[in-house]
Amino acid sequence: MPQAGLVFQDAAVAASVNAKVTGLPPALVITAEADVLRDEGEAYAAKLRAADVPVTQVRYAAITHDFVMLNTLHDTNAAKSAVAQAITTLTQALH
Repeated sequence: MPQAGLVFQDAAVAASVNAKVTGLPPALVITAEADVLRDEGEAYAAKLRAADVPVTQVRYAAITHDFVMLNTLHDTNAAKSAVAQAITTLTQALH
């Protein structure tokens, strides 16, 4: 069971601690302003940029963690926009 304050050190579990990010494919990093993991997501995007990995990074304002998955936030502009952006990014990458 996860413990509060637990920091993942295993690169297989947390990609953000993986020292080898050079050569990874382009990434879309979506964070939420009120997400307890926002700083980690944004640090990962910075790490990718430092390794010359193309990154699109977006922070959605006034929204919480998992906003695209929560039924109560399903119809918000932020959720709709994030899902549309993910679809567009994946479609462009795969075609």
